[in-house]
Amino acid sequence: MLRELQAEVLQVRAEKADLEVLLETITRHADFVQAELERTVQALREEKHNLAVERSRSESLRASQSAGS
Repeated sequence: MLRELQAEVLQVRAEKADLEVLLETITRHADFVQAELERTVQALREEKHNLAVERSRSESLRASQSAGS
């Protein structure tokens, strides 16, 4: 009985170590994915801003060309 319990404790400790490694791996991956998403969101915000500026410039140019015609 004692040997069985000792074997079970060893097995549980090994499983715990495996789960800790898995948790660390998942956490690092999640951190990487979050950082990548934040970079993507920032790039999209900048692109959206640039497009809005270009649209405004185009509309102003068209309006000034129409007024000059």
